[in-house]
Amino acid sequence: MGWLRKKDFLIHTGPEKWTETTVRIDGNSLVVNEPIPEVWAKDSNGNIRKDYKGDKIKGDPISAILPAAWVKVVDGWEKDSNWGGYLQVTSECAKGKWIDSSDGWVTTVSSKVDPVTFIDKDDYYEIWQQTPETGRPLTIVNGNKLRFVKGAEPARFNVFDSTH
Repeated sequence: MGWLRKKDFLIHTGPEKWTETTVRIDGNSLVVNEPIPEVWAKDSNGNIRKDYKGDKIKGDPISAILPAAWVKVVDGWEKDSNWGGYLQVTSECAKGKWIDSSDGWVTTVSSKVDPVTFIDKDDYYEIWQQTPETGRPLTIVNGNKLRFVKGAEPARFNVFDSTH
């Protein structure tokens, strides 16, 4: 599970890549478990229609409420299944911005600030600002906001690797 990613990837909280558990970009903040009440989709006849959460969508989703936060590692490293570096956004809505957490809140900014570390826990990752010895673990607060909080229980994350 643990190796330095060379391509873009998504971070999510579920065991698989699901819309409801994907880290998304909300303005300049990163959020997870964002409620998605409806999705526009093309049905099997090619007609665009609105489906609500819980309905089975036949066809390809066109868009969701918030864009997924695709990222890549810059100036990365790996050791003993753990890896990390600076995260740069590759999603079109914030392409080229960096993930920052100077004040704890996870946001997008114009220049790189703090690296993150992905700690391999076999079936999930803990994500730390800097390292477990020097930083803070990534948590989910207020139901969907990402924040690094000193002394908090780390949230569990997974990654979905790009196929391109």
